[in-house]
Amino acid sequence: MRTLLNFLENAVRSLRKIHPFSKDILRGTVQFSLLLSLFGLVMDRLAFETPDILRTLQYARAAMENAPAMLVAGIVCALAADLFLRGKPSGEPNEKPGRKTQEKKSASHKQNKKKGK
Repeated sequence: MRTLLNFLENAVRSLRKIHPFSKDILRGTVQFSLLLSLFGLVMDRLAFETPDILRTLQYARAAMENAPAMLVAGIVCALAADLFLRGKPSGEPNEKPGRKTQEKKSASHKQNKKKGK
């Protein structure tokens, strides 16, 4: 029991070091899989009060079977995103030369002209 608690504590500590985008993926995945599980449980309990019991039970079973698969897929995507974005800042990952860069160049060009006069 103690080793399981140590493992969980180390896992939570290591989650602090991942990229913010990966954290968002993990949050969304956990929320979605919990929602699928909750939907499956509610449909399972309400199946006998619906007109088509078998179809309701099929929906409940499908939701309960897909929730863990969705969780695993989200964890894999979050880890892949973390590996890709590890060295990039969390704001704008790829700054393209646009208006801001051109404004900086023109401002430095104007300063160089003033110094030359």
